[in-house]
Parts: sequence; structure tokens; C-alpha cells
Amino acid sequence: MAIKLYTKQFARMLPDLFESKAKFYRAFGGNLQTITGAEAESNFLNLKISDTDVVIQNYLTGGDVGMGDFSDGSNRFGDRYEVKSTDITVPYDTPLAIHEGIDHFTVNDMPNQVVAERLALHGVAWAEKYDKTLSTYIVAQAGKEYDDVVKSADGLAKLFSDAYQLTVNNGVSQSIRWVAYVDPEVYDMLIESKLASILKGADVDIGAQALYAFKGFILEPVPTARFVDGYIAYFLPDNVGVAGVAIPVARTLDSEAFAGVAIQAAGKLGKYIPTKNKDAIIVAKFADPQPAPDLGNLRFVAKDGDGAGVRNVAITIGTETVNTNAHGIALFADMEAGATNWTAAKANYDLTNASGTATVVKDTTVVVSITATGHTGTAKFTVKTGAEAAIQDAKITIDGVEELTNASGVAEFTLLVGEHDWEIALADYTFTPASGKVTVTKDAESAVAVTGTQGGG
Repeated sequence: MAIKLYTKQFARMLPDLFESKAKFYRAFGGNLQTITGAEAESNFLNLKISDTDVVIQNYLTGGDVGMGDFSDGSNRFGDRYEVKSTDITVPYDTPLAIHEGIDHFTVNDMPNQVVAERLALHGVAWAEKYDKTLSTYIVAQAGKEYDDVVKSADGLAKLFSDAYQLTVNNGVSQSIRWVAYVDPEVYDMLIESKLASILKGADVDIGAQALYAFKGFILEPVPTARFVDGYIAYFLPDNVGVAGVAIPVARTLDSEAFAGVAIQAAGKLGKYIPTKNKDAIIVAKFADPQPAPDLGNLRFVAKDGDGAGVRNVAITIGTETVNTNAHGIALFADMEAGATNWTAAKANYDLTNASGTATVVKDTTVVVSITATGHTGTAKFTVKTGAEAAIQDAKITIDGVEELTNASGVAEFTLLVGEHDWEIALADYTFTPASGKVTVTKDAESAVAVTGTQGGG
């Protein structure tokens, strides 16, 4: 069985493919380590890490420190701290595999050329697959997460300002490029918004629709699918970690199942971000969108004792007041479902329920009924001649209501409190005054005297 190895060719191909296809490649050094052969079977990295902090101490010169018989064990260099290293092993991830076949009778192409093309296509797929793996690793290693970013230009400006301040305060070297990997929607918002201006600290070419930097970060647009679900931006410097691919084998071999060759390859990714570099990694999400509230309507209906609508009853909910119309109706539309307090008022009226709590129901108009009883008084008209003789059957009209004076020349009206227009008429009589206004007060009598002259009209 003939076997042809492509391990080294495949290994040489991958770095270039990663550089062009893996968006987060630069964060891991921009230089993919490829390992083949026996070394590909071992761990990705074997490290020795020292986490002993540097302690700055004063040199002690006072008294007998470190001098004399030295019986007290003192030392002018101060306390001594032991420096030790810890072994860390970084394994590879679960490997990927290629297993395809080229049948000489059906391939309809040059087999060797097809092998090269298939390995290149798989290299692209591996780069994109491992890019998502690196993305997941970045989120897992992030030292800070903002999960409440407001989806607006102002919200993004605040995110970038916070990320900038945190990056500076964490002591990240400004000699290393700081990169903000952003979702296309975020990138577009930055371009289209007022943030994309030189005065705001952005390096921008509006004509080319390219926003290069903002708030100290180079902007790198990344397809949404490469981010961990829900995340819209990663902030981290170049070379924050290292990545490599181990390729134990890439080969073709004659197949026993068909007239041709099988393509087989296996590879696995190694990645590592030092613990102290985690503080340089910031990730962000938009705040969860608030669900649309359940809405309903409240309709208030104010009527008098006869069932007629009462206008201008003031209904107040919170800071909003709506007056009832000529039909006694006041509508509050698109209110959030739930209990809400209300009050009602109208001058010179008694209301059966002047306040209460109504429950708004989703997609429903809830009706609140109010009975309004107006305060009343009496308007008494006395109609006589100049000789003080009573004039009978003079017609007095108020608010469309007609009354005739009696034998004593008197007509009485029970009216709502307030001002009312009136007029008087009788054939062959003229009256002074012939019309006017009468003001009715609660539970009181308002007197109107009219003088009539016969034969004046």
C-alpha cells in the first residue's frame, strides 16, 4: 500500500491561512507555531512560572541591625523572600481530522492537484474553526466583562472610555498595539455616529467607510459568527497569548475500498494566555433588551343621574390629566398592564367615586364608571307690570327648558350651580330686561325681576 506524506507541506500552509482567515490571530502573536512528527504527540507547552511579587525594601542602617554579635539574626537588607517556579503544562485541544477519498474513475480531475486543493480548503476551515475556539478562550480568560452596554452611540462611547481607562490603569504597555475586535453592527454604528471624527479622537476615513481607531484602540471588524453568542466587542493587546497547531500526520494512501487514494490528516490546537495577561482582556455585551410592556386602555365614563354624559370631569393618573368630552368619556391609551391609581374632580359636582385603583389588562379596554351629581340652586323669576300687576303665561327659556309664569307672575327653575343665559317672551308685551344671565349658587335662590309693558311689541 503506497503512502505519501504531506505533513510538512500542510504545516507550512497553515500559518498563512491563519493570518488571512483567523481574525484573532494577532492577539496570539500573529505567528502560528506548527509542530509535526513525534513532538506533535506531546503537550503544547511546558512552562516554569514564578509568581513571586517584587518587594521593594529600605536598606536598614539604624542601631545594631546586622551588626555586633548578630545574635538577633537581623539583616540590613530586610526580610528575605524565597523565589520559586511552578511547572505548568498546557495540553492541546481535542484534535480535528480529515478523511476523504479520491476515486480515479470519478474524480474528473488530476488527483495530485485535487489533493493539494483539498488540503488548502481544509486549512481554511481549520483556521476558521480554531478562530472560534480562540474567541471562546478569550472570553473565558477575560479579566473584565461589561454586560450592560447601552445600544447607542453614547453607550459605545462610554464602553470605549471605560475600556481605555481600565487598560491604562492595569498598566498595559502603550508600545503594544491595543485592538478592539468589534461586531459589524458596532463597527457601523461607530462610523455612522458622531464618534467617527478626528475631534473625538478617532482615525477615520469617511470616504472609504473605514474607521481605524477610537479611544486608543485599533478597530478590527469581525463577523458576528466568530464572537461567542451575545458578545459584541473584545478589547485586548497584540501578543497577549500564544497559539500553535500540532500535525501528527497528513497523508494519502491507496484505498482498499475503491480505485484511488484516501486523504487523511489530524491536527490539534494549543493556546495559552498567561494569568497576569488576563487583566488586559476586556469583553462586552449589549444590555439585554427590555421586553415590550403589556399594554391596555382605561376608559372613564362620567354620567349624571339621568345617564347623560358629564363633560370636563378631570381624570388624573400620575402626572397626566384628561378631561371628559361631551359624552362624559376620558380615554387613557397604551398604559402598562397592572394596577394604577386615579383621581377624578369637577367643581360644583359630587362624584360617587372620586378616586380609586384600576387594573389595566393587556389588549383590553377597562371601563371605570363615575356618577356625577351637580350642585343645584333655584332661579326665581318675577314678572310684573310697572303698576306691580302680575303677568301670567310669560315664557322664560333657560338652557332649552321653558317655563310659563303662574298667576302670581312667578316662574322657578332648579338649575346647576353656575351662570345661565335666559330670555323671556309674551305676545303683545315688551320686557325689561328681555334676556340676561343668572348666577345660581348651591342651595340658594337667585331672584330675577322683569318688568313687562303691554302693547309695546
